[in-house]
Amino acid sequence: MRYVDRPAAGRRLAEALGPWTDEGTLVVALPRGGVPVGHEVARALKIPLAALPARKLGAPGRPEFAVGALAGYESPAVALDNEALQSLGVTPDYVAEEIARQRARLAESVARFAPPGERPVLRGRQIILVDDGVATGATLRAALTFLEAQGAPPVVLALPVGPRDTLRKLRPLVRALLCPWIPHPFYAVGDHYENFDPVPDDEVQALLRSPTVPAVPFPVPSH
Repeated sequence: MRYVDRPAAGRRLAEALGPWTDEGTLVVALPRGGVPVGHEVARALKIPLAALPARKLGAPGRPEFAVGALAGYESPAVALDNEALQSLGVTPDYVAEEIARQRARLAESVARFAPPGERPVLRGRQIILVDDGVATGATLRAALTFLEAQGAPPVVLALPVGPRDTLRKLRPLVRALLCPWIPHPFYAVGDHYENFDPVPDDEVQALLRSPTVPAVPFPVPSH
C-alpha cells in the first residue's frame, strides 16, 4: 500500500475520524509534512486547523537519526529517547548543545507557522493530532507532552503510516490512535508515498490560512 501524496493520506484519515469530532474539536498538525495531511482532515470534517512546530534532536554525526525532539511555542516540551542515547553513547553535554541548537530553529518555525495571536486555546479542547507518519515517535511524544502541559485532554492521534512497535508505545499516551497502514517491515515514512517531496514554507502558510477550513477561534488579546 502506498499513498499518492500527503493530501490523499489526509482524506483516508478523515474517513475514520468522523466519530471522534464534535463542535469544539481542533486539528493540530506538525509542520511541515503534517500540515497537508491535517488540512484535508480539517476540510473534510469542517473543523479548524492549527500548527504545532516541532524539531528533531539529531544524533552526533547523524542529524537524520532522532534521539529526541522539541515541540511547542515559547516553552517547548522536550522528549528524549533514552534507549537511543545510551546505545549511541551520547553525552549530556551534546544533548544540551543540540537542544539549544534546535530550540533556535524551532523559534524560527514558530514565527512562521504559529506567531503570537495565531495560536488557539488548547486547554480543555479535544484535539486531533496529525502528522504524515511516524518512525521513532520522538517528535510526537514531545508534541503530546506539550499539549498535556497546556491543559488539553488526551488527544486523538491520527497517522497515515507507522511501525507496529512505535505505535504500541504511543497508544497508552492518547485517547485513541488511528493508523490505517502498519507495514512490516517498516523502513521510512517516505517509502509509503508515491510523492513525498518537501513541503515549502509558503505552502504550509497557505494551507493554515485556507478558506476551505473553518477559521481557528484565537483568544482575544488582553489589554
